[in-house]
Amino acid sequence: MVDVHNPLHRLREVTKFTLKYIFAHTFVKQWRTNRIQLPYSSHYVYVNPYENRGRVLMMMNGMTQPRLNHFWKRAVALYEPTLVIDVGVNYGECLFSVKYPDHCNILGVEANVKLRKYIERSRRNHPDRERIQMVYAIASNETQMDQPFFVHKLWSGLSSAGANPVHDLKNYETQYIQSVTLDQLLHEQPLEAHKVLFKIDVEGNEQRVLEGMLATIERCGQMLGIMEFDSNYLVAAGADLDAYLQSLQSRFQLYFYAKDRELVHIPEVSYEKLQQWYRRKHIHTDILLVSPGTQLPQLDVKITSYA
Repeated sequence: MVDVHNPLHRLREVTKFTLKYIFAHTFVKQWRTNRIQLPYSSHYVYVNPYENRGRVLMMMNGMTQPRLNHFWKRAVALYEPTLVIDVGVNYGECLFSVKYPDHCNILGVEANVKLRKYIERSRRNHPDRERIQMVYAIASNETQMDQPFFVHKLWSGLSSAGANPVHDLKNYETQYIQSVTLDQLLHEQPLEAHKVLFKIDVEGNEQRVLEGMLATIERCGQMLGIMEFDSNYLVAAGADLDAYLQSLQSRFQLYFYAKDRELVHIPEVSYEKLQQWYRRKHIHTDILLVSPGTQLPQLDVKITSYA
């Protein structure tokens, strides 16, 4: 049995995919492959090999977010959701990484229309393709036409509707697309009977996404989610960090990632307490959100408490 944690194994994997990338972009450029088999999975995603994030995904065999990958696989298997929501799909290495339960519906939301052809190709090759609905729009707190979305020219993962990047205009281009709310997208769903699994990763626009799903949260029977928390991006998008954390805590139990396999629960959390725990002024991490009445599944992580 191959030890995937062995450094030599990882070196061989990186070398193999580096050579594959070089070969595909020199000798056989016109017949290059842009398909990646996702780690510990039989599923594939398609990426743009000329965009830096797509290139890194190819070279790392799809494993750039091991924390998210670990959480998503275990949550789908153990929590057994009936509705999955992925806001900020990017290339779909999270959304397309697993086979979902037969009774589960899947919704993906992605604002960067440049990624659409790759996402759709991945969706068509996924075994749950008939139950995967993609919406290409900005997830926000209101529905409007022609909203600005700032696409990073060098790294698609930094694209956002959260804040106008006036300090770095040379690396961004602006698309104007529709914004939608999750409440609008899900208003016909029988949410009271659903077990919802969600992911939100939108580079600072998380607060607006959550404001646009308050009715969904109130109606839903059970919810389990993972969300990026980046204090710099949130403040740039206009968030008051303490008010934002208080709003989250009024609806969910919050568990903050200290390490990939370590969570901390902070009762009565404030941004000052987060700074004390992390010993940093600015904080970048992920949060698990667990609604009242939802049992946190066994995620193979250590959980501590910080008062």
